[in-house]
Amino acid sequence: MIIQEKRIHQIIVIHIEGDIALTGTTELRAYIKPLIEDNTVADLLMNFENVTTIDSSGIGMIVQIYKLLYEKQKRLIITNLNDRCYDVFSLTRLNKVITLIKTEVEGIELLK
Repeated sequence: MIIQEKRIHQIIVIHIEGDIALTGTTELRAYIKPLIEDNTVADLLMNFENVTTIDSSGIGMIVQIYKLLYEKQKRLIITNLNDRCYDVFSLTRLNKVITLIKTEVEGIELLK
């Protein structure tokens, strides 16, 4: 899994490449947790453009991240989901809780 980060004002944009599965969730959680604790970060946008699949451990990690952000009154937006990943969010009904947006640009505009 490859993780890249950029900051746009107080928004952190995380680009993830690869599978979000059992082997990568610990790494991704460890990467994101300090960002959530950072008081200069207002919101988090995760770009899934290069994510091929997400499994149940990945979904669990996303829920943990969402809860941590929610407790700090910060927002999470996930963008650029492929059909396979979107289906997982839909089946778990997380699309009713977490904001899923088609493009990164639209997500950033929503967070501004």
